[in-house]
Amino acid sequence: MKKWKISAEYDSSKDVISQLLEARGIKEPAVIDEFINTPQLSYYAEKLEPDLKKALMSARSLIQNAIKKNIPITVHGDYDADGICATAILYNVLKKEMHYDNSFYYIPSRFENGYGLSKSSIDELGENLKDSGVDTSKGVLLITVDSGITANAETNYAKQLGYTVIITDHHQKPSILPDADCIVWSDKMVGSGISWFLSKVIGSKDKQSISFAAVATVTDLQPLLGINRAIVKKGLEVINKNPPLGLKKLMDVAGRTGEISAYELGWVIGPRINASGRLVRATEALKLFIEEDSSILDTIVKQLNETNVIRQDKTLQMFELASIPDPGDLPKVIFSVSTEYHEGIIGLVAAKLVQRYYRPSIVISLRDGLGKGSVRSIPGIDIIARLRKLEHLFENVGGHPMAAGFTINQANIEKLQKELKSLLDAELTENDFDRMLNVDLLLPANYIGVDLVDQLDKLKPFGLGNEEPVFATYSMGVVSCYTVGQNKQHLLLKLFEDGHYYKAIFFGEGTLVDSIGLGTKVDIAYTLKKNEYEGKVSVDMLVKDLIIKE
Repeated sequence: MKKWKISAEYDSSKDVISQLLEARGIKEPAVIDEFINTPQLSYYAEKLEPDLKKALMSARSLIQNAIKKNIPITVHGDYDADGICATAILYNVLKKEMHYDNSFYYIPSRFENGYGLSKSSIDELGENLKDSGVDTSKGVLLITVDSGITANAETNYAKQLGYTVIITDHHQKPSILPDADCIVWSDKMVGSGISWFLSKVIGSKDKQSISFAAVATVTDLQPLLGINRAIVKKGLEVINKNPPLGLKKLMDVAGRTGEISAYELGWVIGPRINASGRLVRATEALKLFIEEDSSILDTIVKQLNETNVIRQDKTLQMFELASIPDPGDLPKVIFSVSTEYHEGIIGLVAAKLVQRYYRPSIVISLRDGLGKGSVRSIPGIDIIARLRKLEHLFENVGGHPMAAGFTINQANIEKLQKELKSLLDAELTENDFDRMLNVDLLLPANYIGVDLVDQLDKLKPFGLGNEEPVFATYSMGVVSCYTVGQNKQHLLLKLFEDGHYYKAIFFGEGTLVDSIGLGTKVDIAYTLKKNEYEGKVSVDMLVKDLIIKE
């Protein structure tokens, strides 16, 4: 059971949409109108920060100059979905739309090069150009996407080689910026969003590339408000009406049909793209977005799907290894270290530990005397602030309040565990670990129906920062209750209130069946889903939590 935080009670004098938005702090008529009737991206382009507009123009001049002088252009990406999509957006406009054959891409290896722009990645992309017979005597225009804003030494190294450097990034700025020829930076969108706006500035007419930015925006956990809401909304429109061939084939191989939502971007497409960079080199994932040959794409999506299955298996294996046999007396931070952990999977395992135990979790992969650590936290516990207090123990550390990563000498791991435990024991109480459920609206049961679900469509796409509305209804009577699913793991309820019957399903909570009987009264927290079967339309309550009344 969770603690419910209810934002508002239903007011019959107002419509449900207004009440939901008001509960989320969206109250001004102009802001409500922008949210419901999301403007075109051209509207947000006009509102970009002056420094960003100036940087985009500067980048365009450098690109145009390189093309005029036939200087090779390499787009340096990253191995996650944002880095891959951002690379594809820029590479496609240069190679396919501008027909500039002296265009190239480079995706670093998580294991050989590490994150972002590095000396080894610069050396390797240079070798790739040389091996391909590319003339670099006049230099190289190197464009980073989704990385580079902290790469001071690496930028200097590239410039020493005679490269011109454009950095495009959205990560936190350091106090001293790299000495690049141009920095295109914004923290209002992901790297692929910046890449998409740059592609438009240099002349792209591609109507499908916004779908790549939409995938990246969801997978990189950007709040779906303002410009990001517009990117995802437009991207989903493209994916559902005229999807890029690679994305269509990936959805097909994943068995997804019907309308694609932000959920599919984050939980179906995203994992299959990211799995490649977690286990092998992410170049195959990039080809999903740049390849046009249907038969080649068939091979690519099959490989990506198979790699994702391997990723799922490894995640489960590592999660079982990291799990706590006796969770009765949990520490304030879960700590797991092993030489058996795959470096590309530790972040996923840390996230699953948080999900199960609701504690900040650290998973460390050991190799050659060094530990690569991934950290996930819970709302209200700023994990990077705590790790910064122990910075003397790390080789490097970075992140944000909910997630972090680090490299640590093996000799310091035990010290880290001891000192972090002491720090959290002193600063936190057990109340900090209460699971919270945010409920948008306390709703009378008679408002549950198809009309309400249709109204909620105005709020889509749902995601981080614009979560699917959660309602609560008190004291509903249970007419029937039984388990469903292959292992009887789900709970199916038939409820009665004010002369109407309602169907509710509580996934993964089949063990509650013995605690609920005919006539039991329950408080229900839920989302709503429309169900269409054989021409009949009904509404299901998808239970988030329930409280059995005494």
